[in-house]
Parts: sequence; C-alpha cells; structure tokens
Amino acid sequence: LLDTLPEMIRRLNQDPTDWYAANKLDPPVVAASGPEIEQAERRLKGPLERSKEDVEAAIKRHRSRTLWAPMTNAALGLWLATSPMTVGLFDPVAAAIPPALGHAVAEPQFRNAGLGVSEIVSGLLVTVFALMGMFRPWRWVQWVTASLGLWVMLAPLLFWTTSAAAYAIDTLLGMLIVAFAVMIPPTPGISRRALAADDDRPLGWTYSPSTFTQRIPIVALAFVGLFVSRYLAAYQMGHIDGLWDPFFDPGGAPVRNGSEAVVTSWVSKGFPIADAGLGAFAYSLDILAGAIGDRRRWRTMPWMVLLFGLLIVPLGVVSVSFIIIQPPLIGALCTLCIFQAAVTVVLIPYSVDEVLATIQYLWGATRAGEPFWRTFWMGGPALSENQTPHTDLDRPVSELLKEFVTGGVNFPWTLVASTLLGALLMTTPLIFGTQPPLYFSDHVVGCLIVMVAVTAMAEVVRPVRFFNVVLGAWIAVSPFVLSGGGTTAIVANVAIGQALIVLSLPRGTRSDQHYGGWDRAIV
Repeated sequence: LLDTLPEMIRRLNQDPTDWYAANKLDPPVVAASGPEIEQAERRLKGPLERSKEDVEAAIKRHRSRTLWAPMTNAALGLWLATSPMTVGLFDPVAAAIPPALGHAVAEPQFRNAGLGVSEIVSGLLVTVFALMGMFRPWRWVQWVTASLGLWVMLAPLLFWTTSAAAYAIDTLLGMLIVAFAVMIPPTPGISRRALAADDDRPLGWTYSPSTFTQRIPIVALAFVGLFVSRYLAAYQMGHIDGLWDPFFDPGGAPVRNGSEAVVTSWVSKGFPIADAGLGAFAYSLDILAGAIGDRRRWRTMPWMVLLFGLLIVPLGVVSVSFIIIQPPLIGALCTLCIFQAAVTVVLIPYSVDEVLATIQYLWGATRAGEPFWRTFWMGGPALSENQTPHTDLDRPVSELLKEFVTGGVNFPWTLVASTLLGALLMTTPLIFGTQPPLYFSDHVVGCLIVMVAVTAMAEVVRPVRFFNVVLGAWIAVSPFVLSGGGTTAIVANVAIGQALIVLSLPRGTRSDQHYGGWDRAIV
C-alpha cells in the first residue's frame, strides 16, 4: 500500500473524475474540483465541439424556421394600433368608475386618450421593427421590439385606464410581443462559444436546473399569481366594484371585507400606480424570464437567470412583508393576498438551484480564463467533458409529474412540520385567544417561519432553516416579554417555540443529487 498510495494520489489529482469513474465511485462529487477546472482551461484553448461556422449555420436554420414570429408581431402591432378605437379609449362619453384607491388622477377621458395614443404609437413601432427583423438579423431590433412589449404591458397602469378591455388586451399583446421577439426566434446576444456545445449539466451536477421540467412549475405558479394580481388590480383601478373574500371582515374600514380594506389601505395608496397591478406586471416578467432560453441557459444566459432569481426572491419577500404588516398596521387581513403570498413563497425553492448553478459557472469560467463580463452577458462554453444532453420533456408522464414536484426540492417531515407551526402561529387569536401585541408578534414570526421553512425545502439552501432556531427561541420567550396572552397562549407559545427549535436542527432527507462543490454546504 505504501508503494502504490503515492501513484494513486497522483492519478487522482491529475484527473479526479476519471479516477472516480474507474474505481466505480461517483464522478460528480469531484467534477468541480481545482484539477478539473485546470483541465477545462486547457481544453477551452483548443477547438470547441462545433466550429463558429457550424453554429452560424444552425442559427440561420433556426431563424429561417421561425420567420413567422416577427411576421406575427407585425400583425399584433397592427392589432394594438387599432384597438383604441374598438374599446372606446377615445370615447368621451364612456362611463367610468373612479379608481377604488382614490388617487388624484386626471379625468377619465384624458387618461384613456393618453393610453390610446400610446397604443397607436407602440403598435406602429412594433410593426416597423418586426418587419425590419424579418429582413435583417439585427440583434438590437429584437431587443427593441421586446422592450416595446414590456411598455405595452405597463402602460395601462401608468395611465390608470378605466377600460378593463384595454388592460386585458395590452397585457396579453405585450407578453406575446416579447415572446415572438426574443423567445421563439434565436435569442439575440448569445455568444457562438456558448452555443458550440450541447452540454446542459453544470460541472459537478447530476442534473440540469434549466430544463423545462424544472421551470414549468415556476411558470405555472407565476400564472396563478398573475391571475390573482390582475383581479385585485381590477378593483384598485375601478374596473370592478367589489372583491370576494370569504373569511375576513374589513376591520372598521368603510368597505365590505378584508381584501377590499387591504388593497385600498394607506400602504397601497403610497404607490403611484396600483400596487396589485405592479405585482401582476412582476408575475408577467417571471413568466417571460422563466420561459426564455433552452436547458443550457444557466451558462448561455447568466444575466437572465440572475435577473429571474432577483424577480422571484425579492417578490417573495415583498409579498410576505405585505402579509406581515396587515394586522398591526392596516388592521385587516386579505384572503387573496395570503394566497398570492403563498404562491410566491413556493416559487423560491424551485428557482434557487438554477441561480446557484449560474453563480458557480461564472466563478468556474473566470477561473478557466473566460472574461467575466463577456460571459455574464453573452454566456460561455461548457466546462464539463460530458457533452451528452439529457432527456427533458420526452419522458413518461409519471416521470414528468414527479420531476415537476421534486426537481431540486424535497419535503423533509421536519420542514413540513415547521411550516405548519408557522401557519398555526398566524391563527393564535382563534385557537388560543391571543391578543395584541403578542398576537402581532405571533403573526409576524409565523409568516417568517413559513417562508424560511419552505425556502429550505430546496436542498441547495437547506442551511437557511437555522434561522428558525432563532425565531423559535423568540416565540418561546415572547409571552413573557409582551402582553396579550393568557395561560393557554403562554403554554402554546413555549411549546411551539421549543418544537420549532428541535425541528430546525436536523438536515432532513437528502436526495442523491450533486451540486458541484456545493454539496458540503448542505448541512
């Protein structure tokens, strides 16, 4: 052994993945190690998997097959330019309900006329740029067209339109314009080096976090959030005269229920536009950012993946924060807002693995000699020796459904129980008779516990569950610091706090997936 050990170590350091494979071990465990990065650097100095000419030819074939997309955008632009006349935006006698938020805005005919002019100008510009894109493969033309689509989505909110039809048309057309501009044709701005390889797995990973089986659940949940936000925004903008809320009363506000009280509160009035509409716009961006790109986008579109993560995680924090402040600052609760926040929180664990893969790739590519900013904006080549793409949607339905639910996420019973305890804390007035200020503390901390526990269901961020140890300790001592709890409430808080601490210590179940050099951080 003493004679062979040095040679074993030399071979291991020379090529860790090949050594692991030859000895029937798991190569992804060491695939992101230093020697593998050095090996990738040497490999990237030579010819890539496909030549630049081959990549250009593939892009031209893709473009020729999708010329119908800019043609469709030209038609959508004409539809948009003619819609103001069909929905009555220039009709001065159209009846209008004042915005429920009570903002001091211009007269309805001026607001609608402004939106009408915007639609005509935007529609004509979309048509012009779409036709330009059909005949000239200019990348900037595609991005300008997509930017116009985003403006079309946002304009009804800025103009406070009284037309529900115009709001619906602009939302739909705006999303379609973006899709037909940069999602269906070849996405502009990706370097030829990034497209030279088919490798879709990050270095040291056992799966690709950018497959459509990973992203479809995110997009589906974002659609749910979009539908709820648009419903709330319709009330704020005066398109409908009431909201449905089966559980909560208005808490003294001069409206019919808790949902109406919350979305017309002083917090919502602090926004210059309907905040629910702004949320709908953010969910629309989630949908578009979640759908764009192929299963290699963690390395071909790093900037988009990081933008996607920035859209989801802060949106989740904002949604939970809005739930947190409702009882103590607004004095009412909103059923639809709670449902929307739950949807947003669930988005977080399903998206963080792709963000981690992109950060790891940028770090590894920079170490391998690739320019950071060029890689960030234009993508970069594959670092892995394994260039075989894996199956995505072409699998049995049962496998797809399982992957939809468990892709990068699992559900240890400890985290599920922690989530239930957080939800229980939000109902302490009903169950244990808790009164403010202790109830406000229970509500705030309960929301945070749920967000932390659900986020920790993603394996790559499992350590965030330790925040619940601190929150559990506060729950246990809060009845002795804050008033509002009887004997039952005190006992309940102490028991819940201690249980949460115990539940947050074990890591819980761990899948057999590997995440590059991040495995050792999953404790």
